[in-house]
Amino acid sequence: MAAEPTSTESAAPPKTSKKGKLIQGGVILALMAVEGVAIFYFANSLSPAPTSAQGAMVAGRSSEAEAASDTGKLSEIEIAECRTSNGASGKLVYFQVKVVALVDPLRLEDAKKLIEANKGRIQDRINFVFRSADLAHLAEPNLDTIKRRIKFELDRILDDPKLVQQVLLPDFTPSGNGL
Repeated sequence: MAAEPTSTESAAPPKTSKKGKLIQGGVILALMAVEGVAIFYFANSLSPAPTSAQGAMVAGRSSEAEAASDTGKLSEIEIAECRTSNGASGKLVYFQVKVVALVDPLRLEDAKKLIEANKGRIQDRINFVFRSADLAHLAEPNLDTIKRRIKFELDRILDDPKLVQQVLLPDFTPSGNGL
């Protein structure tokens, strides 16, 4: 006859203690962390360091003026604060906009005088830029196309393309359901 299993010989797997599970989880986490660090250093050793031009492009900067603005070498001037609209898509969208320009600190007083003397024309052209813009340009994360068009209009009105280095839109609030 076959021997019947005794109560001490059960078919169930042995139970592991909570401490054993905790140690096992800790070992797995440690191995994953070591693997992540190793992959990071391996990938960095294969790729060369970026040149200064590549670094500026990676950071989203397209000119030396924008790079200089990060170091605080340019001064800010508030150009205009206006409300404008856009109906290009058939739906009317309103915008609350504040436009600020970055200029060379040495030319700050000249810039203030020129901007004050041409305030109406500048505000008209800013409104024109927003009214005539494609909704795709108004939905860009950095509004690069709109900033570029405003800078073009400022350069034309102020008759000095080197006066305004960069245009900022610190307050850009769209309202309406067309965007």
